[in-house]
Amino acid sequence: DLLPTEPDHKRANAWYYKLSLGPLHHKLPPIISEKRRRITFIFTTGDRFEAAAEINDLLKDESPAGYPFVTLKETKEDFAE
Repeated sequence: DLLPTEPDHKRANAWYYKLSLGPLHHKLPPIISEKRRRITFIFTTGDRFEAAAEINDLLKDESPAGYPFVTLKETKEDFAE
């Protein structure tokens, strides 16, 4: 059902999971970063996300996931807002 145009694919009969999210909303106030960095992905919790004022608030050491799930690319170039 997810890939109707590929009925003969070798994994066409495999189980897939579809995750649907609601509409995206702006977080006010936004979570800021003291350092300029691009963030690819941060594994965090909803409570931590809602309470965060700064990016490092999402990266607490006591997190069960810890830092391995975080990919950060620090750069010196300026970003467009």
